[in-house]
Amino acid sequence: MVTNPKNLKDLIALDIFQSVLNAVCKRTNSTLFPMYNDTLFEATRNRYEKSGILIEELYELLSNNRNEFENYSCSLVMDSRGTAIDQEYPPSEKSENEESWVVIKELGLAKDFIVRHLVIYWFLVKKPDGLESYLKSTRTPNAKKQAKRLMQLLKTVISRRLGRE
Repeated sequence: MVTNPKNLKDLIALDIFQSVLNAVCKRTNSTLFPMYNDTLFEATRNRYEKSGILIEELYELLSNNRNEFENYSCSLVMDSRGTAIDQEYPPSEKSENEESWVVIKELGLAKDFIVRHLVIYWFLVKKPDGLESYLKSTRTPNAKKQAKRLMQLLKTVISRRLGRE
């Protein structure tokens, strides 16, 4: 069992990581993509490397802020479903043939989606002014708007937590 992660695969193998992954999937009624492979992992690894964050920093953040991070990750998953379930693209990009846009089957989440969420959460908590640059480096469309949306989502999670205390 890994207790001191040295790389991204070690981080993903940690019990705490797997526990958060399972909790987020259960709370959001999500499934994991069954055909996960090295190509998907490489895409996540490339995004992680652009962040400049050390694995130890992600592990520490996950360990110290587990509940808040889990709530944030659940909010991200649910927020990504904010458009109609049968809508994969914004209405402005739809064609005349509406039926061609219906989702036939949801494939599920990649098992490393938590890494992407954790990197974003790290920026929001540790270095908010770096989030927009990170999003631009990963070629995220509308990076400035996305950064504001992600910060607002975290504020909502925190305000819900404070309301319960």
